[in-house]
Parts: sequence; C-alpha cells; structure tokens
Amino acid sequence: MIDLFLHTLLQQIRLQGCDFLIRATQDRCVQVKHGEEDNEEVTRLLQLARSLSAQDSRIKDLPRLHDRPARQAFLQISWSKIALLLPKNEGALCKQTVEA
Repeated sequence: MIDLFLHTLLQQIRLQGCDFLIRATQDRCVQVKHGEEDNEEVTRLLQLARSLSAQDSRIKDLPRLHDRPARQAFLQISWSKIALLLPKNEGALCKQTVEA
C-alpha cells in the first residue's frame, strides 16, 4: 500500500511542475528508454545507478565528529530519466516517470 501512495504522491508533485530527489533504499524495477528510439529496457534501479557515468564530482570537507577524525569525501553525481515501476503485488499497471 505504501508504494501505491508513493506513486500517487510523486504523480501529484509532477503535476505541480516540481522536481524531486529520491533516496533509494529498495532495488526497484525501472524502465529506461535508450536514445530517441523506442528501445526500452527494464532493469534494477541500483544496478542502473552504479552503471551511469559521473556527470560531476566534488570534494567535500567533513568535520571531526565525536570519535571520527576530520576527513574529505570524494562525491560523484550521475542521473538518468526512468520510469519507476510499481511492484506486481500492488495490482496496478501504472508507472510514474521520475528523474533519478
């Protein structure tokens, strides 16, 4: 039921013309369109994310925190337009296109 609620919420956000960022913890099925062709592929979200080339990178200074020393983190960001598919057990056939 939560997935159906999430998809409905995302649909309403898109109708408002807003963008959003989703932090994924579940390896959901996604549909990816390649190029201008109608060539679509269904894959797993985390597998897709790991396969994308970095679009940008930054070095972030992290301060000392409790017993952890100060350090630097090297961050890379990438993105792709996908269709986030509902799990089959939700009983719905709709999909919501999101940028992730």
